[in-house]
Amino acid sequence: MFMPGKVNRCLQDSNMPSRGRASAWHVFGWPLAGICMDDTPLTETAMSIPNRCLALLAGALVFSQPAFPATFCATSTSELQNALSTAAVNGEADIVRIATGTYPAPAGGSFLFDPLAPVNGDEEDLTLSGGWTPFFDNPCGQRSNAFSPFDTLLDGENRERVLRIVPEGAPDIVIEGITFISGNPSESGTRRGGGLELRDFAFTGTLRIERSAFLFNTANYGSAISANGDIVRLRNNLIAGNDAENSNAVEVAGREGDTGVYLTANTIINNVVQSTAQNARGGVYVFLWEDTRALLVNNVIHGNEVRDLALAGIGVVTMRNNLVDVQQGSADSVTGQVSGDPMFIGGFLNLIDFTPDIGSPLIDAGIRPPTLIPFPPPFDSLWSLPDYDLLGRPRIQGMTADVGAYEATPHVVFDDGFE
Repeated sequence: MFMPGKVNRCLQDSNMPSRGRASAWHVFGWPLAGICMDDTPLTETAMSIPNRCLALLAGALVFSQPAFPATFCATSTSELQNALSTAAVNGEADIVRIATGTYPAPAGGSFLFDPLAPVNGDEEDLTLSGGWTPFFDNPCGQRSNAFSPFDTLLDGENRERVLRIVPEGAPDIVIEGITFISGNPSESGTRRGGGLELRDFAFTGTLRIERSAFLFNTANYGSAISANGDIVRLRNNLIAGNDAENSNAVEVAGREGDTGVYLTANTIINNVVQSTAQNARGGVYVFLWEDTRALLVNNVIHGNEVRDLALAGIGVVTMRNNLVDVQQGSADSVTGQVSGDPMFIGGFLNLIDFTPDIGSPLIDAGIRPPTLIPFPPPFDSLWSLPDYDLLGRPRIQGMTADVGAYEATPHVVFDDGFE
């Protein structure tokens, strides 16, 4: 029986190998979907194989199995916070699955993943994903590859930040398929990251935010996202309608050294700023230390108050096939830039569907990721596109990728670009 909020030892798919009783599937590394294994030791009877060498080999394979992530399912605010609290200290890599629905932030604070409080925790990886639906007794048993982030909402209710992550060491942190909405940090002092804050300058890991949305959040700085890390990747996200009191809907920084920031196939629009200071902006702020790089590819950064993009620091910035209106700071390399009215279906003031309309300059104006990558791989070649856009449609429908987080469908445009 699956227990919400507890570690799920059931095999729901081929990515979750068993950790319990050995079977032919387990011994030879072929996990069987839908089977639950308990923690019963492998018995002598189970290992009675005429050939003792085969028995020894099977035993070696069982005991040499690598550690697999602990998997949690959350169907309520309390279950989600309990899963995050356990994941921070259990000494395992963790996967937290969130069932479709709306989850108000906990009373008195945001959702929190903090390995340093209340006791020193671990430095293991964390994957936080939405869009999960029931499969038999498991409320997080399945998810379509074409999941929508708008089915799983973490809601700050305009009283709390949505999520704060205080990473320890160098874990890989992945967030996908979630809408962060109405975050408003309640702490005193400078408030950063109304939707998501991940700011620890000792963090040497990676952050990837993919196929998610940040809507109507507010903070002093980074109304939607405030983050840093060795590698920060924002891929195929919508960031819209956020309100910065001082500056920036998104603020990201790469650490000093051979690290960097990737912004690929995002739609970042209609974000506002309250301040009238000279350097205030409603859009994106990228700061790079020495030897740090940034790659911006296939993004729409448009219609944000005062400035859409600010580049700062002393790192190297490459821009490929973006639509950016008002920019502060120059990139070291710029190619394929797109200009003009992005022409979204439903107009510029709709809430979640920013699909390019017929005649949009975004259609087939992006580029595909490289397929032949030399070794060692250059920084600018280490990017990719997801298989689906933000609404769950195949990511490339025409001659090449559209610019932004949405792909125009065939009824909008034919492959040759004509109606």
